[in-house]
Amino acid sequence: MQKLLDSPWLTASILAAAALLLAISGQAVTVTPGESIQDAVEMASFGETVFVSGGTYHENVFLRAGISLVGLDQGDGLPTIDASGDGSAITLSADGCTLEGLIVSGGGEEEGDAGIKILSRNNVIRGVSVLGNANCGILVEDSGNNTIVESIFRRNAIGIALRGAWGNAIASNLIEFNGRGIEILPREVDGSMTPAESGLGVSIKYMPTLEGEDVRELGREARGNVISNNRFANNGQNAYDEGLDDWDDGLSGNSFIDFDDLAEGCTDRNRDGICDAGLAIPGGSSKDRYPLASENAAFVYRSGGRGELMLERIAYNPGEEMEVRYGLPSGTSGRIELLPANGTSPIEAVGVEGSGSANLMVPAEEGSYDLRIFDEGGPLSSIAIAVEVPDVSASIQSASTCDMIVITYSGAPGLFGDWVGVFPSGGSDDRPIEKRVLAGSSRGQLNFIAPQSAGSYDFRLFREGEAAAIAVSGPVHVAASSGVRIVATPSTATSGEAISVSFWGAKPNGVIGMYTMTSPDKFMIDMQSLGGRSCGEITFVPPGPGRYDFRMFEDNVYRKHMGASNVVVVS
Repeated sequence: MQKLLDSPWLTASILAAAALLLAISGQAVTVTPGESIQDAVEMASFGETVFVSGGTYHENVFLRAGISLVGLDQGDGLPTIDASGDGSAITLSADGCTLEGLIVSGGGEEEGDAGIKILSRNNVIRGVSVLGNANCGILVEDSGNNTIVESIFRRNAIGIALRGAWGNAIASNLIEFNGRGIEILPREVDGSMTPAESGLGVSIKYMPTLEGEDVRELGREARGNVISNNRFANNGQNAYDEGLDDWDDGLSGNSFIDFDDLAEGCTDRNRDGICDAGLAIPGGSSKDRYPLASENAAFVYRSGGRGELMLERIAYNPGEEMEVRYGLPSGTSGRIELLPANGTSPIEAVGVEGSGSANLMVPAEEGSYDLRIFDEGGPLSSIAIAVEVPDVSASIQSASTCDMIVITYSGAPGLFGDWVGVFPSGGSDDRPIEKRVLAGSSRGQLNFIAPQSAGSYDFRLFREGEAAAIAVSGPVHVAASSGVRIVATPSTATSGEAISVSFWGAKPNGVIGMYTMTSPDKFMIDMQSLGGRSCGEITFVPPGPGRYDFRMFEDNVYRKHMGASNVVVVS
């Protein structure tokens, strides 16, 4: 959302300066109330600019020949072009036109009517307000490579409609209070249809009704449009797309007021301003991969009740600062208290009013605590938190290569991206051999496979986004395993359940096969390569009930038998 708010909206001073420069060079015409914008457009040549002074102009304007139409605010507001409910207020029928600093309204309700209708390519719409059009605010029809930016679309039946359009950029606009915010559909036209030379679908040849236009050969689908950094708010439906389009620019998507915090399905655990999950756009397969998150999306733990408390996590380290977001009923004041679990005497308290955020210091003593919010009548709601010193430990101090090592951790901050990794003892924190993300858990256990190389290793706990470990285990000494071992788990399973097969002592071209017990080696059910590993783990799924074993061979050519696993009974 920050990118949208930072967009450089055109100002009156910028437009006035542009008008002065162009007027001096003799490449501009200025229209004042009572005069006709269309008359000025007809007199302008390719590349010239028509400036429009403040006031309301009831007409239908057709731009041809690459003309720019720019509104001026000279203290009397920006000009309004109003179609009065008949046709489109502005139609762009030639390539390379520009619209800036205008209010556009009154587009009719007939099919094809719009505030701004675009039938050409490489046009720029910037800093316009498209308001109260009965059909579409902007209609882009059978055209591409247009840019629509930093504008407002409000109270239109459809804010922006694309019909068979391609390669258009729609960015940093406010789209609100429309029946539908953006609608992208294939273009349905009458005319002769022939197979497309590109092989991408049907081509449509038609004769445009506007004089001077060439016959175009067009694909029916809308595709390749990029919609990013727009804000959608209070529309009947924000978006609908039957095309193949990009709803983000590769880094950030759009802000949807009904999908930007936890209650609406958006979480932002790493506080990068992007929802952790994408948002599917109704109508087809298009998806906003990086929808923009509100501040509240980072506060994933919430209390119930009349007064609301929100925390980004519920596990803290002794003595650190805790940010609390709160909400009280309108006009209500109260306080937030931090107490020992089931206690009555607060360790810390802060007065609050309305909605906002507050910072409290976490106690220096480990233990369980309650965060509560009160008004004059008493407690409204609470959240339980834990205060722990970060710790990570291994279940054993010595192991063989590829043995299972159980890691226990506690006191993790509880952020989604916290992680535990295995490192060579004495090695730097930036080179883990393997890592496991904790997904918001503050305590628990993880299973690691001991590295394949003999040596001394330790396990380290990290807070999301930080480069230095916050806890380190004691060393685990790993020795090279000797001999051949194959262990299948579980030993009893249900039909369809995956079987994990751990192995040691494999050759460089080693393979493992799954067999019905007592079957000859040549009658395997499945065979998997071990990828050159001397030890490790692979997974099989038996075909149904029965008794199975797993056999290792030096390779899958001569199949020299090296050993077999325990029997697995599948019911």
